[in-house]
Amino acid sequence: MDGVKILILILAAIAAIALVIGLYVLVAIMAKKRHREVAIWVLLSIIASPILIIIILLWIGDDERYIYTNNNKL
Repeated sequence: MDGVKILILILAAIAAIALVIGLYVLVAIMAKKRHREVAIWVLLSIIASPILIIIILLWIGDDERYIYTNNNKL
């Protein structure tokens, strides 16, 4: 029975790590879609919290200095 508990603990740890990595990826995607510097926002999420940075990115929205032209590719 101890083997099953250890396996469940390992799987839970892997799931937690995957969730955290997924949050960092989400921060990067959100920053890119809002025309913000991805590296800066990912670093901020490492320093603070990915959830906090996601809320901030939702709050501040798109970068108003970004001018969309037909030559720009997303």
